Amino acid sequence: MLKKLPFSMNVPVTLCDAKLVFHISEILRVCGSDCASPPHNHGDWELRYITSGTGNQVIGGEEIKTRSGDVLILAPKKTHYQTEESITNNLVQYSIRVAIKNPSLPSSAAIQSVFENTPQLHDDRFTLAPLFNRLWKEISDRKPGYFNYLQSLCLSILIELLRLTECDCGDIFTTDSTKYTSYWHDRLDQFMHKRFQDNIRLEDLSEEIALSPRHASRMVVKEYGMSFIQKLTEIRLDNAKYMLKYTKRDMEAISASCGFQSYSYFTTCFKKNVGMTPGQYRSKFKSKE
Repeated sequence: MLKKLPFSMNVPVTLCDAKLVFHISEILRVCGSDCASPPHNHGDWELRYITSGTGNQVIGGEEIKTRSGDVLILAPKKTHYQTEESITNNLVQYSIRVAIKNPSLPSSAAIQSVFENTPQLHDDRFTLAPLFNRLWKEISDRKPGYFNYLQSLCLSILIELLRLTECDCGDIFTTDSTKYTSYWHDRLDQFMHKRFQDNIRLEDLSEEIALSPRHASRMVVKEYGMSFIQKLTEIRLDNAKYMLKYTKRDMEAISASCGFQSYSYFTTCFKKNVGMTPGQYRSKFKSKE
């Protein structure tokens, strides 16, 4: 059994427009009875990969038997634990937490959807095993350039994991090389995702990117296929949906933090675009826990 290393680090990774942070700690690799844990949960997603052995894991009250090659995707706030009695001596398990930092962007939303819909996978060809093993070795050795190597490995793990799901990843792996590299797309994204909480107008955007309001409006439609106010509302609602699902903040506070000037306007926009009230949306996901 390899000795646990006392460390904790955050590894940022970018895939198209998605920005994720992989949190790696001393429980990256655990073996045998060390895999046992009391009931707990995290604020982020957790990826677990079993490279050998068997063991039972209780996730959200459901007992799941795991074996070599299994991948578990644990949702935020989902209580889970492992009992020592069900663990074999040769059990080796890797665990990494993953935070999706900008859930309103297309690739981020697509990755989150894949995670939500595929809580358990099986890696028949063990394509993930060498990546996790290398990740462990890089952290153990810490040779020059190891952090950059960790970023590359985390990205490779994410891509292989998404391939295993066999989901439609068109919104994640774009074949249009210009879709996410457009200079103007990047400028618009930076401004709108940075300022969506403020009371911004088209004139503020035009001043930021040094174009006339008319030209800026055309640029927004060209890049997003919708008007400035439609895109701004979409970003605000996406962030609101994320907070309704994964936080306990009250709805008026969520409305204000997402840039809506009044709670009544927030509920009107939400129902018009989502098809239900914010309260109904939150209840829908609470009932699934």
